[in-house]
Amino acid sequence: MASKSKARGLKGIIVAVALLVFTIYVVISLILIGNDIKAKRQETVELQAQIVDKETINKELQDLIDNGADAEYIIKIAKEKLGLVYPDERVYVDISGN
Repeated sequence: MASKSKARGLKGIIVAVALLVFTIYVVISLILIGNDIKAKRQETVELQAQIVDKETINKELQDLIDNGADAEYIIKIAKEKLGLVYPDERVYVDISGN
């Protein structure tokens, strides 16, 4: 009979240790998931700010399309973005890096 009570006691200890290990695993997992949620929320806020910026730019560009862009603006964009120049225009490039 004494060996049966020792076996029950040993099984109880093993179950208690297993339950403690499982509880620690669950708590650590919840903490890590919480941190991931915070990071994703921050990323969502940043992406929403980018969306607002892009929508503003799109609205401005749509206004230019709807109202017709003036010639000076078109020339400015062609020179800055596309590097276009007039045929008789000279472009000097500063290669000194200053």
